[in-house]
Amino acid sequence: MTTPTFVAATPLAHSARACTLFSTVHTARPRCMYTLSQRRAVIRSCAPPLESTMVEIPAPPTDDLFVTAGFGSLGLLPELVDALDELSIVRPTAIQSRGIPPILSGANVILGAATGSGKTLAYLLPVVQALKVAEAMRNPGDAPLRIARRPRAVVVVPTRELAAQVGEVAKALAHRAKFRVVAVDGAGLLRGAKDALARGPCDVLVGTTGRLLQLVDAHAVDLRFATHAVIDEVDTMMDKGFGPDVARLLRAMRKSRGEDSPPLQCVAAGATHPRAAEALYVRELPDAVRVNAALHRAPPGLAQRFISVNSRSKIAELDALLGNARKDGTLRGGRVIVFCNTIDSARFLDHYIRERGHTTSCVHGEVPSARRAQEYEAFRNGETQLLVCSDMAARGLDNLAVDHVILFDFPTSAVDYIHRAGRTARAGASGLVTSLVLKKDERLARAIQRPSRAKGDALESAREAREAELLRKTMEESRRRQLEKEASAGGVNVEREARRGVVAAGRGRATAPRGRPGGYGGRGGGGRSFGRGGGRSRGRGRYGRR
Repeated sequence: MTTPTFVAATPLAHSARACTLFSTVHTARPRCMYTLSQRRAVIRSCAPPLESTMVEIPAPPTDDLFVTAGFGSLGLLPELVDALDELSIVRPTAIQSRGIPPILSGANVILGAATGSGKTLAYLLPVVQALKVAEAMRNPGDAPLRIARRPRAVVVVPTRELAAQVGEVAKALAHRAKFRVVAVDGAGLLRGAKDALARGPCDVLVGTTGRLLQLVDAHAVDLRFATHAVIDEVDTMMDKGFGPDVARLLRAMRKSRGEDSPPLQCVAAGATHPRAAEALYVRELPDAVRVNAALHRAPPGLAQRFISVNSRSKIAELDALLGNARKDGTLRGGRVIVFCNTIDSARFLDHYIRERGHTTSCVHGEVPSARRAQEYEAFRNGETQLLVCSDMAARGLDNLAVDHVILFDFPTSAVDYIHRAGRTARAGASGLVTSLVLKKDERLARAIQRPSRAKGDALESAREAREAELLRKTMEESRRRQLEKEASAGGVNVEREARRGVVAAGRGRATAPRGRPGGYGGRGGGGRSFGRGGGRSRGRGRYGRR
């Protein structure tokens, strides 16, 4: 296993000179039994010190994102191919060329691909084609297929913004393919969604889990006649705890299906497959076909920079990245998104950047939905230069045309990093993501750098890093217990061992500073002394009770 180290940089170094990429330190995988010196060596090797402050990973080539054959070679209907031509979409991406055929065959499919790789069209195109084929095969005496309040395909998404986005893509296809799309979300009154469903036949229904369940409970929609179910951004669904809601919607679609009814075809799509998503697949899609393309990786064409900072230099690095609009009137880096981990951090950064002369849009969990839509629109139309946001803007949205993503607060997981980085370099374009890495974030940053450099799996690398950290903590705990056991028998000087770094500090037991007199014992007898950490250690008292 190789561990990358950071390369030195000043606040302006990333724009002033090229950087040496990596140096490596090779470490051996620990075994079950070690001597004390070997255990210490393993513990030290798990967290190598930072030698400098920045590492840069250049963008990989983007040629492999698209395939050479056109959409017609995938067996799509001419009207769908014409609709794509009107959108200037000529060549399918890898996930589209691999995912469309099995969905057309009627199988349950799990799509996994990097953000910005075209997963929306990968499931919409074959689902719409299946609906059109069913209409063409219908006999004159058969029951009607297109009925109000009875959607034939249901797309479940985690956020309102993504529901509107998927609805727009579906409506763009509907101009040529002639089908009706209804997009519902949690914004506005429920009456508006009811009216939209009652206004005419609904072929494709797109909505968030909460609004769809409200419609089901109000008997405003009947999902029993749906033949296709799509769970988009399934990893986000699981992260936000929507798993039970998704299962309930699937049960509603499978409820009371007659023997003559076609089986429900399910498609799940996501940029990652966390454990909660895997559990959903086992429970709801046990026979699904898995189609992956660049799974758990940053998008092709994405250059990555990791800059080591501390709490005082963090703002200086951000100023160096953005520039001072009051001095030169420009913003460095084109269209920029700045990610924060908390609402307070987003508010502070939005205020600070505005004071520096830049125009910003700000989106986080406490911004009302109507205001969020206005903020997105202002950034999309170029009215504001930057978008300051939390992870609310990290998933699904692909119409923001971002050149540079800055992670002011480093994410807490590799999954969040992949989604944040995926806001740029979408659909084969190039982009840059810059991460400001505090000391507490170094372990995760290294775990992400290794697969980025070797085109490996970021989640697998993060998992290995977590296992190494767990091993280190387990060894420390085991050694601490062993020393306490020996100390109680008078065989080990715990104070001396603690000074060597074997016993973890602050875990309830600490040792007294050297030379502090013991108590409760006679001269030369065993006594107890209390240390600064509030704990205690047993040792030989130098003096009797005072």
